[in-house]
Amino acid sequence: MRAIKSLIYILLIIIFITLQATVAHVVAFLGIVPQVALVVVVAIAILDGRVWGTVFGAVTGLILDVAIGGHIGLNAILFMWIGFFTGLIYKEYFNNKYKVAMLFCVVADVIYSFIFYFLNIVILGSGDLGVALWHVILPEIIMTTIFCLPVFWCVDHATKRLRRI
Repeated sequence: MRAIKSLIYILLIIIFITLQATVAHVVAFLGIVPQVALVVVVAIAILDGRVWGTVFGAVTGLILDVAIGGHIGLNAILFMWIGFFTGLIYKEYFNNKYKVAMLFCVVADVIYSFIFYFLNIVILGSGDLGVALWHVILPEIIMTTIFCLPVFWCVDHATKRLRRI
C-alpha cells in the first residue's frame, strides 16, 4: 500500500511540476506563475501528516530544483521544512482541511518566497528584496492562493481514491 501511495504521490508531483513549468505560464500574471508544487506539498502534509509531508517536500523540491534549475537543494530543504511543519501543525491544532489548506498555502508561500529570494540575493549578491517583494513575491502569493483550492481538491480526491484501494 505504501509503495502504491508513494507512486501516486510521485506521479502527482511530476504532473503538477510539469504543469507549473509549462502550462502555468498561460495563466501567468505579470510573468509570475503560481507555486503549484508548494500547494501539492501542503496538501500531502495536511492529508497524510508530517512524515509524508517531509519526505515528499524534499522529493518535490529536488525534482523542482532539477527541472527548473537554480541552486540544487534549496527548494528541497525549503519544501521539506514546509511539509514537516504543515503536517505537524495541522495534526495538532486544526480539523477543517480546506480552510487550513488555504491558510497554510499562503503562509508557506510567504515564508518560502522570502527565504528563497533572500538567500538568492545573499548568495548571488544581486537584486533587491524590496523590488522582489512588490514585483515577484506578492503576485506569486496571489497566484498561488487562487490555485490552492483546485490543486488541493485534486490531491484530496486522489488520496480518497487511494484509500479505497
